[in-house]
Amino acid sequence: MAKSRVTSIPTANFFKLIVRELIREQAFELFNLNFENTTAYQQNISRASRLTKENKMMELTGEVLHKFDVMRTGIPSESNDELFNYSTNLTIRGLHYLQMEDTIKEGDISRIIPNLRVHPNFYAHSCLSKYLFECVDYITKEPVFFLFLKNLVLEGSMVNLRGGQGNNIEANLVQEHSVRNQKELIRVLGANKTETAISAVTAAAPVISQICRNFDAEHNIPKKASRHSKIISAEDMKVVSDSLRKIRPFLNTNGRKCSFPNLPCQPSSNIDMIKMDIDLDVMLGRHKPTSVVGAKDTKPPDITSERSPTVTIIGAGNAVGTQIPPYLIFAGARMHNSLIDNCTNGTSGSVSGSGWSNTELFHKYLSEHLIKYAQGLTDDQPVLLNYDGHKSHVALSVIEWAKAHNIIILVLPAHCSHILQP
Repeated sequence: MAKSRVTSIPTANFFKLIVRELIREQAFELFNLNFENTTAYQQNISRASRLTKENKMMELTGEVLHKFDVMRTGIPSESNDELFNYSTNLTIRGLHYLQMEDTIKEGDISRIIPNLRVHPNFYAHSCLSKYLFECVDYITKEPVFFLFLKNLVLEGSMVNLRGGQGNNIEANLVQEHSVRNQKELIRVLGANKTETAISAVTAAAPVISQICRNFDAEHNIPKKASRHSKIISAEDMKVVSDSLRKIRPFLNTNGRKCSFPNLPCQPSSNIDMIKMDIDLDVMLGRHKPTSVVGAKDTKPPDITSERSPTVTIIGAGNAVGTQIPPYLIFAGARMHNSLIDNCTNGTSGSVSGSGWSNTELFHKYLSEHLIKYAQGLTDDQPVLLNYDGHKSHVALSVIEWAKAHNIIILVLPAHCSHILQP
């Protein structure tokens, strides 16, 4: 029963509850406190003045941080207490999350960049993450702005729709909600919608959304919410606290096991900084516009860097000009049919981590897509297939497959297809 109550809490609130109780458990462990006969604060602190409370809070916070630093550096990351490593790692990540959340709510522009400078470590598992690029792009642009523009960018990252202190939210989150409202209205238009209708309904989306909210409020219609909408109660907090007190995750115990055996105490301990530095250089260099020398008395060409995900298109045609439907390769981990909706009939596709083709996908293109449109594959009438010599196209498996299907392959030298185009 206790487990079902806790799991009904929204994900973000549940995570913050766990982090809060982990910090509390850490304080109990460090200061040798317990729930039964020891209190974590003075009994008369509630009757003290505001200044006294602030001073005591700063004093206690400094002591906890000092103890936390001793704990963090005093035990090596290769400690064989896996539960201790996991709990410490999760606490540090949770503190960064709470710090960033408080920065946004309070609208403190002085803490935005320091917080973001920590975030690339959490994306070290993938240099292809668009969120990593947005984070690094934001950090690198801020120093080159003059003071007025820098403050304009930082303050524009947050908006306050309700007024009052501590009610700021991310500006891009507001934009995402606006786009969602527009998509819902566009969906209502049906299949035969025109461009004029789409433009009109998207322009009216904010007003329509406000009318719907006012209508629901006047008629006491509850807001549509997911099933995970329960507010954290004292009982939920007690369930988590009692569980942590029972297992005592911050009591370093040799040989204790956890489901995450290779997780160190520090989130940055297992990061290959050399590789990450190379990945950041590649990522930033990839988005640097190249220099182009234009003709005299002509308008300089506009060079823009690529910021959208890469999509590879593999096409084929014959000598009389007939072409087969294209084969698309998207960046991602799972192929969704919605990616090729409204494409030419017969279009197929697949995915790769970078959006580029590779030997496996090229072989799949030949054996599953091209073969459906090839005609006359007999010993007396083979088919000649010309393509460029990219390394993903040259493989023994491809050659063996072509021989088995009476296809003669003519590979052009790499990076020369624009000159030797048949």
